[in-house]
Amino acid sequence: MEAIKRIEFKDSLNKTQFISLLNSKGVKIEQDLLQDKNLFESAKNYFALNYLPEFVETPKDELDMFYGKYYWLSILIGRYKKLFGNDEGLDQQLFKLCEEAENLGLDVDWNLVERIEENIKNKSTL
Repeated sequence: MEAIKRIEFKDSLNKTQFISLLNSKGVKIEQDLLQDKNLFESAKNYFALNYLPEFVETPKDELDMFYGKYYWLSILIGRYKKLFGNDEGLDQQLFKLCEEAENLGLDVDWNLVERIEENIKNKSTL
């Protein structure tokens, strides 16, 4: 579980550089995601894994990338809901992520996914 939570970047990127990189890939980040430090941190990790994998040292394989994306998107959704309420678009992204894993034929351990969800629910820092 700890490996899923740890994202190592090849280069140190500040918020402005990170947003510029996303924009250069055609990805726009919502202003809401920039307003809270913890929200931005989870968004940064998720967006890096999803859109900027070339800047990420770990995780390396597709299955670990899936678990990392799932973890960070789940953290992002929980924090967002706490601050702003529901966002169906974020919930849909989580569903699409799982669907994509199945379409790619990844050997997802759904028990681990459940443990990730439980771990996040049990955290008081969301």
